[in-house]
Parts: sequence; C-alpha cells; structure tokens
Amino acid sequence: ISPLGTANTAAILPMIEAKGIPTVGPVTGATSLRSADARHVFFLRPTYREETQRLVKQIVDLGLKRNAVVYLDNGYGRELQGVAAAELQRLEATPAAELALGVKGDNANAVLQALKQARPSAVLLLTAGTSSLSMIQGIKQQLPGVLMAGLSSTIQGLKLDDAASGMAVTTIVPDPNRGKNGVVRNYQAAMQAQGEQEFSQGSLEAYINAHVLAYGLRLAGKEPTPARVRAALSSIRNFDLGGFVVSYGAPPPFVGSRFIELGIIGRN
Repeated sequence: ISPLGTANTAAILPMIEAKGIPTVGPVTGATSLRSADARHVFFLRPTYREETQRLVKQIVDLGLKRNAVVYLDNGYGRELQGVAAAELQRLEATPAAELALGVKGDNANAVLQALKQARPSAVLLLTAGTSSLSMIQGIKQQLPGVLMAGLSSTIQGLKLDDAASGMAVTTIVPDPNRGKNGVVRNYQAAMQAQGEQEFSQGSLEAYINAHVLAYGLRLAGKEPTPARVRAALSSIRNFDLGGFVVSYGAPPPFVGSRFIELGIIGRN
C-alpha cells in the first residue's frame, strides 16, 4: 500500500507482478508505470499528464497567454514539459520561456534571471522536491505579482512558507482542511483520535488508499488470498467514501480516480 515515488514503484513492479501481490495506491502519477503489464497494481490518483493539461488550460482560460515553463531536468520534468508545450500549442499560447531546473536546484539563480528577462505573466512549475521551494521563494522575491502554478507533486512533502501564498496548484484529493464532504470529516476525526492536529493532502491520500485496500479485503471474503484480493479490487465500482468515488473495473492499468481540483495556497 502507498509505495512512495516513481523510482521506488518502478523498482518493485517486477516483484509485484512475479509474486502476484496486490498493491494499492502508489504515490506517483507517472504515465510510464501505467501499462497493461501492471495487472496487480491499483492506482488511485490521476496522471501527472492529466494534472498538467488541466493546469495549463486553467491558466490560459484566465487570459494569461505569456507563460513560462520551468521543468525539472530529469525524466519526470522533461515528460511534463512536452505535455505542457503541446497543450499550450493546442490553446494557441506560445511559451514565453522553457527552462530546465537542475534536480538539486544548483542553477536556480540562472533560471530566475532568464525568467526576469522573459517577463512572463505566469510561471508553470513542473518541478518536485526541495528545488521547488527555492524556485517559489526566488520567484516571489524577484518577480513579484507573477502568478505561480504547479502540480500536486510540485509541493508534495515540502514545508511551505509565506512565499507560496497565492500559488495555484492542482490537487488529487479534496482539501484536507475543509470538512465539506464525508471523506474529509472522517479523515479529520481519525487523525484527531490519534492526536494528530495537522492535516495534509499526503495523509488524506494514504487514508483513502487504506480504505480501498480494506474494502477489497472485505470483498475477498473470509479466506483472502492474493488472487482473491486482486479479483475483489478489480471488481470495485463506484465505491463512495463520502464525496470521493473510486471505480476500477477496466482492463489494466487500473486507475480508480480522475479527481483533479484546483486551489490557491493561503498564508496559513
């Protein structure tokens, strides 16, 4: 349940399939992992590609046509740079700049200088890890008033500060701080029962993954085996956790949710 990251998930996929181990909710939106060969993997989140397309469309729909793309200089970033470029072209919005950011962020100053020269109306951050935070802070200081936008993975795991306020992000689960639907209210109650007062998208995603696996185990019956659990998970249709619905039931790759929302990060 919830293997973390693209590289880690890719590393264990051969074992998962060789041993027939049902695996729920890898914490990655990489398209490359979602092949017909992944017969025992039950993804929850949509792909980074879908998040990127949704975010680009939203920015352009706001009337912002002069947009810069900053992407991580690795396979993840380069794939999404191609997605963003294709979506911008489809929407007739030429990128103001396309800039590669080193995985360690060691060229962040050069990227910031190039952004200042490009004078974009918005910066799309297709980045992840600590290099994201250095770019967010730098853009806030050196390009005040420019809209920053990123994916759920851009800010995942980061301890954000005031520099991120006003940043637009995609989310693949509901807002964990607002109990407007049942799944969030139940999640908050479960966290508080364990003495946890800080809510996050990451822990809410894990909570949903746990519910899906538990439901699959119940469907598998009193004597579950890996094969029975896999069959049970693949049979899940319209499993409503309270405003968040999970459905599988198609040939592999199994993807249970297409939930993508957009939000703005506040000062808190």
